[in-house]
Amino acid sequence: MFDCVVMSAGRLARKSPLFDAAKHGDEDAAYRLVLSLCAGHPGPKRLASYGKPILVPVISASSRNRLPIAMCRFLAGRSGVEIDDGFRLHSERSRKEQKAVERLLNRGAFSGDVREGRKYVLVDDFITMGGTVNELRLHIEAGGGVPVAGFFMGSSLYSVPLLQTEKMSALIRERFDPAELSAALAHVGLYGGDVSKLTNSECRYILKFRTLDEFRHVLFTAWGARRKRNVTS
Repeated sequence: MFDCVVMSAGRLARKSPLFDAAKHGDEDAAYRLVLSLCAGHPGPKRLASYGKPILVPVISASSRNRLPIAMCRFLAGRSGVEIDDGFRLHSERSRKEQKAVERLLNRGAFSGDVREGRKYVLVDDFITMGGTVNELRLHIEAGGGVPVAGFFMGSSLYSVPLLQTEKMSALIRERFDPAELSAALAHVGLYGGDVSKLTNSECRYILKFRTLDEFRHVLFTAWGARRKRNVTS
């Protein structure tokens, strides 16, 4: 089980005059924006239901976005839980404004020491397809930690829940041959070909394709273009 808690309407954040400053390194603007949108949300009290989790902001090594750490400060200040801001996403490109297939491919990898047996709550400003927070979840699981929830300031349509529902898993199995879909994912380095690790939103995107050949064509074309950019850059 992995809970997803969305604390406000994302469109309100983007309309705020504080938004651009918060996304470009202004910690004060980020905290004031979080406070204006989330002050009345019961999120801090919800943390108590997980025992004594560690809050982890989703931070990219190349980004100046201060909203995830501002959300952690807000939650920790009202709950007393600990923050660990030592995890970093190392990605080749920003996911901002990317098409769905590009978001699917632009994974990156997380670094950061995991405390075995401890519960973790992952905190990000927005969740879209869930790929980034899922990579952090898997990184923490691989290190022996227990990711229990994700807290977000806003979300896109159909972005939660993060993990595949039973219904979504069944639809994927009915539409596509599991072995062939696994091979396609493995070919482009997605989840080692493990279809069960796809997020619910990623499954929803894949189900837009009528056949596996259609999906493979779009996926492999985007993957080839990405590799070409990496070679020439």
